[in-house]
Amino acid sequence: MTPKAESGRESRGAAARAERATEKVTEKATDKTTDKTTDKTTEKAADKAQAEARARGGRPEEPNQAHRYLVAARTPLDMRGLTGQLDQTPGVSVVRTVESETRTEFPPVLVFTADPDQAAGLASAPQLVVEPDTRLTYGAPVAWAGGPDWYSGPVGVPALGTAVPITVQVTDDAGHGQAGATVTVDGPVPACAVTGGDGKARVDLPVGAVDGVHVLRVRPRDACWSTVVARPAFSQNGTFDVECTRLEQTLAVSGPGMAAHTGTAGTSGAEGTSSPTGAAGRSGRAATFPETAAYSWAREAMGFDRVPPHYLGSGVRIALLDSGAHVRHPDLGDRVDQGWDAVSGDAKAWGEDILGSGTHCATVIVGSADGTGVIGLAPEAELHVLRVAPHGRLADLIEGLDYCIEQRIDVAQLSVGIQRPSQLLAAKIEQARRAGVLCVAAVGDGAGPVAFPANLPTVLGVGSVGRLGTYPPQSCHAEQLAGMPTPDGYFPAASANRGPGLDLVAPGVAVIGGAPTAGWAALDGTATAAAHVTALAALVVAHHPDFHTAYRVRGPQRVDHLKALMTAAGRPIAAPGARDRFGAGIPDAAVAVGIASPATLGFGAMAAAGLPSWAVPTAGCGLFFRPLNGC
Repeated sequence: MTPKAESGRESRGAAARAERATEKVTEKATDKTTDKTTDKTTEKAADKAQAEARARGGRPEEPNQAHRYLVAARTPLDMRGLTGQLDQTPGVSVVRTVESETRTEFPPVLVFTADPDQAAGLASAPQLVVEPDTRLTYGAPVAWAGGPDWYSGPVGVPALGTAVPITVQVTDDAGHGQAGATVTVDGPVPACAVTGGDGKARVDLPVGAVDGVHVLRVRPRDACWSTVVARPAFSQNGTFDVECTRLEQTLAVSGPGMAAHTGTAGTSGAEGTSSPTGAAGRSGRAATFPETAAYSWAREAMGFDRVPPHYLGSGVRIALLDSGAHVRHPDLGDRVDQGWDAVSGDAKAWGEDILGSGTHCATVIVGSADGTGVIGLAPEAELHVLRVAPHGRLADLIEGLDYCIEQRIDVAQLSVGIQRPSQLLAAKIEQARRAGVLCVAAVGDGAGPVAFPANLPTVLGVGSVGRLGTYPPQSCHAEQLAGMPTPDGYFPAASANRGPGLDLVAPGVAVIGGAPTAGWAALDGTATAAAHVTALAALVVAHHPDFHTAYRVRGPQRVDHLKALMTAAGRPIAAPGARDRFGAGIPDAAVAVGIASPATLGFGAMAAAGLPSWAVPTAGCGLFFRPLNGC
């Protein structure tokens, strides 16, 4: 494609996104009107059900509620006619249409609201695919403590009966109060609060429950490690002090751009801490993080330290489908200027992040190599930020993948997923594969089976591991350790999903990256692990010789070869049940980019030439596409 043609296509894509933004505004207005109408209808139905139940002496049935669904045609169909038919059906409302701007075999997808029985009736038509417009999830709450702006749970939970007020004072190891820290209490009556500007938070517990508290957890929003206090000795009407270690106290820096490693310091930050050395800071003292750069412990764990320093991912396009990103973060500068908010349709909202996951992943991938903060693993790659969380749905993820296809993305990271398979999402991922987009998906953080779409055979599903000695032992990160670690200290994260569909694992415990406050925080999660694999995939596309010769042209064979190289670079981990917990292991960057041999490092043999067995799609194959490669 010529530059002029590509520019024209991208301009059309921008215009289409502007139209979709207008649809989103209309969608919100429609939702409000629908909600009001539904509330009145539901209230009348509930009153009638209650009366009938009382007459029967039984329990009333819950009235049907309007739910969101997706519908698409398996075969060519007049979607405008279907839209009109749905709009004329009582109780059914078409919210919007998700349609790719590129001419493809993938049909438009209608988003509509209806009662479950109406959706079931529509699904009985053999030419239609009807699915719930499921909410996207990380599998568990994001661990970043961002304060009241993101925290939607109870703050200062009022206790039942007579309450005992407990004040928790959170400071760092220099005595500074930590505002915006999340304080949670696990006990007979769980409670949660967020510290104010003075670093204090109040939780109210019932009389008799104070002595039954099992664990107190404190998660600062940035700059400090989290702290866990077992069996805290609260005093009634007193203040309980918690001291959190600053990140800089446990980062040993040996010069600009050198790797930094966390010690095994306790909450005091003294024991096990290495003294910072290196370039002098602005105050004349030895520079510490973030004045001097630090790498994640993944650099050594994944072999990035053996990759040539000029391997920076230049020319590769990455899409991060997550919670947006704080694009004004010091580690991102002005280099991230392309994106889309699939949830709201706002042309600029993708540049903000109320959860923290997206900002953290963005800095891990493309953090500036300027000698400060966190240096990314592929800092010269072109990053596109797509917000699909929080409050995102399946339709938003499908729309985000449309963006990836239109923008000729090379590697797309899907940080969120759903629990049940979706034919529509599987077909969209297959369309992306045919367009040359490799999808790297987090397996999820629900301590259960691998989420969808990470468990698809054509998607690279990534789990998370931790390593002993990379976090203070009294931090929340220590709770990720379950079972016996390997002889070299690695362990699968306790919260990470596992089982079939887990292809690789990467560092996802106690990883330091950017926070939406423009500071830095240590996070756990499979999204963070996926960011490391996404960055490595970008380096492979940019620097492996195969992608400048036989696999230069975009297409499914290119994607399959990239996935094969990544999985073949995995270092097998010898542990009971290793495959379900570690997949093919931790990928080695030097092997993946083609400068080291897997045989000499004791890795498994490379996949044979041609498509491996998993490269032939099963889910979604033949749903909307003509047969490919014998499928």
